[in-house]
Amino acid sequence: MARGKPPKGMHINHDDLATMASGNAGTLLLRRMERELDSLQRQIQQNKQTVSSLKRKHADTVDELRPSDEKQRNNPRWSNEELMLAVQGFRKYGKDYKAIAEMMGNKTEQYVRTFFANYRKKYNLDQLIKDWERSNGHSPEDAAEDNDDVICLSPSPSKKECLKNGGKVVTGHATK
Repeated sequence: MARGKPPKGMHINHDDLATMASGNAGTLLLRRMERELDSLQRQIQQNKQTVSSLKRKHADTVDELRPSDEKQRNNPRWSNEELMLAVQGFRKYGKDYKAIAEMMGNKTEQYVRTFFANYRKKYNLDQLIKDWERSNGHSPEDAAEDNDDVICLSPSPSKKECLKNGGKVVTGHATK
């Protein structure tokens, strides 16, 4: 019979083999291993209790040392990762600045509006918004702009026309 190495991860202990070879020594080995297992499980439980008590003891200290959300939220600088995330936000949410700010996590709605104004041409944001509107309808921003159309009501039957926001309003009937 060829002598080879045991499979990877299997370790052969001469004393354990000798114990297994003798009559009821196998049961003795199993009992010893069970005692060792019980001991290790008790140690794990004690460690969990220690960790839990340390967490309770130092919870106040950790909260004091943790940076506040306000400091993280009011960060006007844009990292490269944040720039790309903002562009993806416009692709996903259109001009819903609030949703984009919430997605970003560390930017306010106003920062996102400023981003749109400053990076509109560089990242071709107008085209992204048009694509978004094509697939989702008008953006919430456009809906708000549409609400302030001027409607001219004329006492005479003549058709008086007014223009506002690029829309044409004819005696109470808006056409675009």
